Amino acid sequence: MVARANMAMADGETSPVTHTFTPNGDVANGVLKYRNLNASVPAASETLTILVADTTSQPQDYSVPGKKVSPRKVEVRLKLPVTYVDSVSGLTLVDFVNEGIVQFLIHPRSTEQQAENLRVLTANSLTAANSNQVLYGVDKGESIW
Repeated sequence: MVARANMAMADGETSPVTHTFTPNGDVANGVLKYRNLNASVPAASETLTILVADTTSQPQDYSVPGKKVSPRKVEVRLKLPVTYVDSVSGLTLVDFVNEGIVQFLIHPRSTEQQAENLRVLTANSLTAANSNQVLYGVDKGESIW
């Protein structure tokens, strides 16, 4: 098990800005919460949530037709609120929230190396230069033809 610590990540701006997420609250039921505090508008703080759970309560058909197993589930959620300044009050308010969700289902017989390969390939699919299909779908909302 690894101890929680701050996580710093660069964004996609032309001149990347580092967003530092700090642990926020206690770990409860396998849920780890982090926050990049927006001091002037706390409701607009960026949040990162990591869930590690056993899915024994919801077995599913997984890899072997007709056989139900309970994979380990790891889910990463990143919420980025977008703000605006209200023209009447002059207050900065949250307009909407963009959210990214990545979910891993790891078969109980998977090795640590197989789980690592899944995580690395998934990360690479989002950042690799040859993954325009993913980048255009997320960044520009364009479908693949």
